[in-house]
Amino acid sequence: MKNSEKWLTSTETKSLLKISDCKLMHLRIKGKIEFKKEGKSFYYLVSK
Repeated sequence: MKNSEKWLTSTETKSLLKISDCKLMHLRIKGKIEFKKEGKSFYYLVSK
């Protein structure tokens, strides 16, 4: 992982992007946002 990359929780990502749960899910399904799943949790990659 690069120093400028950070994995955020769903809550952090929604707050940062100012989007709803539904919009975040659609971005994930359409492949518009990079994510990983660990157990039941999703984490989203944010590049600075």
